[in-house]
Amino acid sequence: MVVGCNWFADKTRESMKPLILVVDDCEVTLGLVEANLEDSFEIVSLGSGQSCLDKVLEIKPDLILLDIIMPDLDGYSVCQILKTSDETAFIPIILLSGLDQVADRIEG
Repeated sequence: MVVGCNWFADKTRESMKPLILVVDDCEVTLGLVEANLEDSFEIVSLGSGQSCLDKVLEIKPDLILLDIIMPDLDGYSVCQILKTSDETAFIPIILLSGLDQVADRIEG
């Protein structure tokens, strides 16, 4: 069983499932992630890095699954912004990518 941290201890959410924010510009990837996780987690899907930054404080995710390659703001930049803010630095982030070079892994 997975237990979420609910970093603001938000009791206003209807679901007590841990909330995962999935950020990817590919609708197919978003659909696959949702289909595989929706039974155990509450899922919020967004299609851009900027939308992630705009919504993260509002939705208060327990975890962020973040694509690296996006057209507006890449996942590396979003991650760096989130980790430098006192309000979001402690949210766990998993970077998603098809990139497989050592340099990409080191940057992540």
